[in-house]
Amino acid sequence: MLTKEDCLAFCNLDEEMILSIAGRLHLPVVPAAELANFMLQQAGGTQKIKQIVREDITAAETRRDFGHALKLKRALNQFSLSHPDDPAARQRT
Repeated sequence: MLTKEDCLAFCNLDEEMILSIAGRLHLPVVPAAELANFMLQQAGGTQKIKQIVREDITAAETRRDFGHALKLKRALNQFSLSHPDDPAARQRT
């Protein structure tokens, strides 16, 4: 049986990123990890993930949860460094 940690490791995303996706899309963690993994394989997927997390950052700042916003910003920065563009875009060039 797969654990939540197995699913997080499989999609190769930081837990904070998955939790952000899960929260913004109102999904449980495991389906959010599956969706994120799928999105990473699609053209424009990294941009969609970044947008979801940016929306979560804005929501956190709006409710003045600056600690959470900072954690999300760090996770987004790490994601941007490790996923500079879409795999599909690299295959086309």
